[in-house]
Amino acid sequence: RFWYDPDVVLAAVQQNGLALKHARSDLLHNRDIVLAAVKSNGKMFQMVPPTLVDRSLALTAVGQSGGALHYLPDEFRSDPEVVKVAMKTFPKAIIHALGEARFNKELLFSAWRSGVDIKSLPLDQAEYLGEAMRSSGGHLFSKEQEREEVLLHPLSIEGSNDNAVVMLDELTLNSEDNNNMV
Repeated sequence: RFWYDPDVVLAAVQQNGLALKHARSDLLHNRDIVLAAVKSNGKMFQMVPPTLVDRSLALTAVGQSGGALHYLPDEFRSDPEVVKVAMKTFPKAIIHALGEARFNKELLFSAWRSGVDIKSLPLDQAEYLGEAMRSSGGHLFSKEQEREEVLLHPLSIEGSNDNAVVMLDELTLNSEDNNNMV
């Protein structure tokens, strides 16, 4: 009976977004209730009716839980800004990116710098990242972006259709050491 009262449901989802699962179905079309649930638990985006889905709600969902990117419509999974926001809380969200965002060098490098194991990327992303690393001459970051540069020697990619195995031999030098090498 309480799950029929919009005020009770709103208060419940503000405390725990999972409470949205118990709400009466017509309350799932109440934007305030849905927004409160997504703010509390970004993964509740999967319960949002398509008529309420917009960029603002998508950004709220991934801002709260980067893993919510998996549940977004393709148009948002292809949006580099939405993917970037998702990666702030879940760097591995890059694996759910589509289109332009899937092969965005900045996002892939960001995932790698955040500790995402390149072996965990789908083969197409790992190959693209490997090629981007090779084409950059092994220098991933400018001195403005990082105090240290990471030099990769050699980079090889092997894999199946699903996952890539990437072997990296990393040599990390700080900026002073780089200046002494010539």
